[in-house]
Formats: sequence, structure tokens, C-alpha cells
Amino acid sequence: MIAPTPIAFSPGSVTCFFVPHIGASPENTSSPGCGICISHGVTAALRPASRNIVRLNGEELELPPVRSIIEELAPEPVEVFLETPIPLGCGFGVSAASSLTTTFALARRFHLEMTRLEMGHVALKAEIRHRTGIGDPVTQLTGGVVLRRWKTGPFDCLALVPSSTTLFYRVFGPLSTQAVLSDPSLVQRLADEGMRSLDWLEQNQAATLAGILEHSLEFARKVGLVTDERVIRAIADVEGRQGKATMVMLGQSVLADRPPWGASGWQECRIDQQGTRYL
Repeated sequence: MIAPTPIAFSPGSVTCFFVPHIGASPENTSSPGCGICISHGVTAALRPASRNIVRLNGEELELPPVRSIIEELAPEPVEVFLETPIPLGCGFGVSAASSLTTTFALARRFHLEMTRLEMGHVALKAEIRHRTGIGDPVTQLTGGVVLRRWKTGPFDCLALVPSSTTLFYRVFGPLSTQAVLSDPSLVQRLADEGMRSLDWLEQNQAATLAGILEHSLEFARKVGLVTDERVIRAIADVEGRQGKATMVMLGQSVLADRPPWGASGWQECRIDQQGTRYL
């Protein structure tokens, strides 16, 4: 099967800390916090079809947020081709990036008169509705290292650390966002620690990437997310090389500013400053 040429790209993203506010509707749900966009992301292409089909790396897949966006925006059935080198469900915002790129691709294919911000809102509502990535679309649309303030609206945010610094990540396995957000006790801890972290970043907007990674790890440890021995060992190995690392939220993965000595399985990327865009 030959897929059509990709139309849009969205970076993946890693959440450093967040404050989950889970409401009864997308309008009453928010996730202030901090996220980092990486240069590995998701491309989208599409073509007419007899029924709506979503493919991720060639395999037909049921991605509820993406399907709901197609049903909302496409006037006729389409086949969407999503391609990415990063794994789904491991904390890199693949679902949100897929939702954003699909929205961008549909808007161009069907000449929809939508602004960049309007397309962001479509993807964000779909992600919130399916509890897959409450803050990721905001981070990815903005690009860079993003402070999500969410005071005057979801896209009230600020890009920090203006550089294309090299980063490294190691994936060990998935962690269900839905499962985490379904635990009332954990959600409360996330909210309490997230507010403290948000206040810290508001007061330290010139913080270095190393400082943000260090604070992110402190947040993850305090709320009780760092439990996987592979994650714990990988972070310790990075620190043994005088580096900074954090657990990827939400996933059993690690993001670092350098890899451990002689370690295998680490992927190199950069901070993506541009955010979701057409190709």
C-alpha cells in the first residue's frame, strides 16, 4: 500500500508536571503545567475512501479522538495515514499529535476556513473527551518548552528555553492516562504538587532545561509515579553521568539531557520550536 504524501506534522511532547482539572465537559476541563516538544512526532496524510479508516504506521487502528475529528470535519469518508517513530501510550503525546495533524490535514484537504487556533481547539476537545491527552495539544501547537498557564483559555501559554537542545529518551512501556486520571487520590496529589510546580515555574521563567527536568523528577517522585525499576535505574544512570533526567508523563519512559555511558536503546532528538505545522 502506498500512502499519499504527508500534509502536516506535529511534534511529540513530554509533560514535566501538570494540574489535572477534570470537569463534566471539555469546557470545564483543563491541565495547566509544563511540556517539552520533541523533534520526533507524527505526520498525517489522507485520501478519499469508502469508509473512514485510520492507519498508524500502516496498521489500521481505532484511535477514538482521531475518528471523532474525522466525523466532525470530513464531508466524505477518508483514509488517514499517520506515521511516527515514537510509541503510542508511552507518554509522548502520540494521540494528541495524531489529532492535531489529522485536523490540519482535513482542513487543507476540504478547504475549511479554520485558523490555527481553531484547529487546536478541535484537537483539544477530542483529546479531552476521550481522556487521552488533556494538555498535550496545547504544548504541541505552541512548540518548544511550554508553560501552560490556562488562565484566559487553554491556549494561554508561554514558550520558554528558546533553544534546539539535544535530548535523549528511553522507552520501557506504556502507562494508561485514563487509569491514572481515574484514581481520585492520585489526581488530588497531582493537583497539589502540580500547583506547587506551576507556581515555581511562573516565578522562574528563565529556568534552564536542566532545572525543569530536575523539578519534573521531583514532581513525579512526590506524587508516587516513579515505581518502575527500569525507569528508576535509567534515571540513576543518567545522574551518574552528571546529567538530568525525568520520568516521561504519562509513560514508563525517561527523558534526559544526556544518555548513560555505554547505554543502548536510547533515542536522540531535539526540542521542536515550531509546533504543529503544514509540510
